[in-house]
Amino acid sequence: IQQLSADSIAVYENLRKAKNRIAITQVEDESCSVCGSEIRPNEIQKSKSSASLAFCPGCGRILYAG
Repeated sequence: IQQLSADSIAVYENLRKAKNRIAITQVEDESCSVCGSEIRPNEIQKSKSSASLAFCPGCGRILYAG
């Protein structure tokens, strides 16, 4: 958690409150594991980077494709 910016931590905490304690979703077969929305390749690539956050276009959760 020390590697995350204060802004990223705030986004995570706000999503936890708004999304029934599930702020992060995994990318599985090019789609969101929570809502099933299709994730574009550029967003999948972005979700593999720790430089910035990528969000699901359907449910708005933080994408993780590690």
